[in-house]
Amino acid sequence: MGAETGPGWRLVLQGLALLLLLPGPALLVLGLLGDDGPLAEGPAWPALVAGLLMTVVLTPFGLVVLAAVRRSRLDHDRLRRSGVPATATVTAVRPTTIGDEPGLDLTLLIAGAGLTTFEATCLVDGTDADLVEGTVLTAVVDPSDGLFDVETGRRNPLL
Repeated sequence: MGAETGPGWRLVLQGLALLLLLPGPALLVLGLLGDDGPLAEGPAWPALVAGLLMTVVLTPFGLVVLAAVRRSRLDHDRLRRSGVPATATVTAVRPTTIGDEPGLDLTLLIAGAGLTTFEATCLVDGTDADLVEGTVLTAVVDPSDGLFDVETGRRNPLL
């Protein structure tokens, strides 16, 4: 999990999903209105074809975005309910890119009371001179399956 799971980002992603889901059906409706609708000046079939194609192509993407937002919210809620405090020690830091932006690929050793110590990786946006090998970060872990979130000290304005 990371900064993109905050409520602000969830709202942005839900808006994106709507932008993917609505144009196709809207064009279908406009095409079906035919002679009585805004397309009365010309044939309705181009709007019907465009609406059908947009619906078939964009709807799966919109549904995937909505499913990812829901999964993120459920994971966040589960960690808040049943997560236990832990520490995440940075064991390796590698520069990477996330999209077109610079980022860090962290290897973490996560440990806590009642947890089996495990290793995990975490992508962090931006670059940070404070994130070096040996840095100890605060984490929360769901002991049932190892789902975790790490506090890197970064604050996104959309959180």
